[in-house]
Amino acid sequence: MDDVKKPKKNRWAVGTCIAAVMLAAGAGGAAWWQHTPPPPAVAGPPEAIVQFAASERFKALPSEQRQQYVDRLEKLTPDERRELGKAAGLTPEQGRAAYKNLYDQGVRHRIEHFYSLKTKAEQDAYLDKLIEEFKKEQAFHKTEPMDPAKIKGQLESVPAADRARAAGFLQAFLQRGIMRGLGFGKTSG
Repeated sequence: MDDVKKPKKNRWAVGTCIAAVMLAAGAGGAAWWQHTPPPPAVAGPPEAIVQFAASERFKALPSEQRQQYVDRLEKLTPDERRELGKAAGLTPEQGRAAYKNLYDQGVRHRIEHFYSLKTKAEQDAYLDKLIEEFKKEQAFHKTEPMDPAKIKGQLESVPAADRARAAGFLQAFLQRGIMRGLGFGKTSG
């Protein structure tokens, strides 16, 4: 009788092994199919960074990690940055998404840094640095002075939870800029 039961035990063991192998192969195949490539290296090609910045995955990264990419791209000249979208093969829509994601992160970082400074003197020095950067960008792009209506529109695009801090930062930036003779366009009223 023991001889009769052994083949059934072996069949059950073989069947269990086959099921386990099939399950493992199915899970491995599903993992391979859904595998998302890792984000590009921060020190990698700027084109890869811009392509990544146009994605939802970029927006899902922690702020500190997104800022590393922004810092990397800010080291490029304005001409190099302007040509990146083309060089990366982005569609106009992807280019706008990348620009918005990178710009929003840069602004968020500047606001956080401004509020992390302990004294008014430190904040003023930081605003002075930003104003100098702004002047250089304005001169490079030959843009008109800032338009208050455009500023208001940009502020309204900030999430409601962050709007008060963003408005406070913007007000400090504008006031400091006016003190330093930076034109901000025509004021209404």
